[in-house]
Amino acid sequence: MIQQFLTNNLIQISEDGNVDKLQKASTSLEKKLLKSKSKIIAFTLIALDPEIPVSDPNVQEVQQLIIDNWKTFTSNCKDTPLTYIRAVILEALNTMSKDINIANQIWLTGRNIQKYYKLVGKERELIINFLTNIGNEIEEDAAKTWAIHLDYKFQELSIEIKTITGVSIDKVELQNHLKAASIHSGLGDGGENPQYPSHNAAIWPNFFSDRASRGIAEIINKALKKQTDEINIIQNKIQEVIDKIFKQTFEQTIQRNKILEMRTQLLWWKESCYSPSIKDSYRGQPIGLLQLIMAKDYVSFVPCIFPSSVDYFLKETHRGIVDKDEILTFSKILKQIDTSKDILKSIIKESTYDVERVSLFHFISGYIWDKFTMNQFKVVVGLSETIEISLSDFILWLFHDLQVLNSINSK
Repeated sequence: MIQQFLTNNLIQISEDGNVDKLQKASTSLEKKLLKSKSKIIAFTLIALDPEIPVSDPNVQEVQQLIIDNWKTFTSNCKDTPLTYIRAVILEALNTMSKDINIANQIWLTGRNIQKYYKLVGKERELIINFLTNIGNEIEEDAAKTWAIHLDYKFQELSIEIKTITGVSIDKVELQNHLKAASIHSGLGDGGENPQYPSHNAAIWPNFFSDRASRGIAEIINKALKKQTDEINIIQNKIQEVIDKIFKQTFEQTIQRNKILEMRTQLLWWKESCYSPSIKDSYRGQPIGLLQLIMAKDYVSFVPCIFPSSVDYFLKETHRGIVDKDEILTFSKILKQIDTSKDILKSIIKESTYDVERVSLFHFISGYIWDKFTMNQFKVVVGLSETIEISLSDFILWLFHDLQVLNSINSK
């Protein structure tokens, strides 16, 4: 991302070595964010907002990381340090987005709010491409896990089975055993029989049969063992392939059943219009309360990574409950939430509320618990409270913010 900012003349650097210094600052930031992933939300919002105050504590933290690597940064970029700082943050986020879960957190955090930021020209194009590329990766990943396959698709498996060696008797070895059994030990040539056949017809045959049978059995067992070893190797290979097929079948069956069960639950939820959070119907609930409890309930059904169709399902479910998809300012929605604070406190837990850039849901949570006031909306969320939004877009935004929190807390 730093290079893209340079290519589009959004930042200017006269010495190549200074680019490496920005890269090092980005790497330092990446390490910090990986240790404290809850900060990904704030830094994503900062990176996308060209009007974020330089006095913001997180902005100051990144500026210090740059100065640690580039001592003359302040004097070289005193008029436009914010653009450099945001480029460094975007570089870190872009690298971290190789992890699909972090990519999903960045995507869900930025996708709703970015259209309200005053991004223009090349910078707007760069930011949109950054988010779109991440969004496409999420959609592709979600499509694989959410698809219901009626036919099983197996990883291509193959084994190489060598031709089994036929049983063969070593003729020379057999002859040696027979000589040992039949020839008198005093005559040499490998003979072991203590008697001549003509001297003791009763003893010679007994020794011969015993010694010859042992030799013949040894040769046959040796040949059969070699063949058995080859058969066992082939059997083990076949068993490995069979085990893999059964494992794939089991995993695909479990995944398909989970998706089917979730879709069934969603359809039941939509038709029943029942809220598990307040144990009452969604119908007749006031604006603000309705959107918050619906978004919260919906998160409990849907995994963190999901396809775009999940958004449309929520919006259509919401539209089926409200009389009209009104367009209201954030300030009017917050005033409506005022009337339901007592109920909302019972279902939305109190959290830590620092005055820094936070998600829309986090601000509303703090507003419910009287930690934020409406006058802080611009400072904390980064938008004017007079901006208008449809209720269906509002509930979708809340759902996305809740999914980010769900993703961070599940790791």
